[in-house]
Amino acid sequence: MFSGFLSLATDNAKDPTLAKINAESKMIGLYLAGFTLGISIDKLIPVLTSKAAIKIANLMKDDLFNHKEGLFDVTAVINYLLNPNIENTIYINEDVKEQLFNIFTKESGNENKKISDFNPYTYVVNKIKSKSKYEFLDKLKEIIDNGSSNNESISKLRRFKERIQNFINLRDSIMYEMVELGKDKDGNPITVNVFSEIRKLEKMHQEMLDVSRITKLNQGLPNKIDE
Repeated sequence: MFSGFLSLATDNAKDPTLAKINAESKMIGLYLAGFTLGISIDKLIPVLTSKAAIKIANLMKDDLFNHKEGLFDVTAVINYLLNPNIENTIYINEDVKEQLFNIFTKESGNENKKISDFNPYTYVVNKIKSKSKYEFLDKLKEIIDNGSSNNESISKLRRFKERIQNFINLRDSIMYEMVELGKDKDGNPITVNVFSEIRKLEKMHQEMLDVSRITKLNQGLPNKIDE
């Protein structure tokens, strides 16, 4: 199986077969990790050609039009989804911060907290990762709907909500997609969570890379064997 994939990689410029199964440079390691774990190609392809896997591959691609670099590798994508660092991608101005602070104050009942001590990025990330994320979006929508469309602060809040909602939708579509890998002996579908499977494969892939690095470091070094 390894030799077959190497042949495909060699011929990929003429016949982009790897692209058809989402196994280009930054994703092929997941296939190799799967083979190492003894997973058959017919079980890997449904996972690694799923909508979630395609989106993971796209997050690693550079966006030349918008001058944005893709994430470094699959591990970086996993960390990006599990622990979103929105401070690097979504700017929260003072108007939006004030609206978020008002929502926080009503939720927590903490009337003594000062806005200067409020970290809007931490608050939003916690909301994104919580079960109440859609309630949070509804609260933003309510503020927007009740505000004046000509109000600049409302316009800023609307743009902020759109970006946060887009990220939540992307995150959920990757983290919660299920695919069917076949049937059990009773004819019931066997389904797996794509994101969980990719995390397992990437963990194995990183372990393979670590072994490769250690092997390279040891090349050419004398081996001392006690006589």
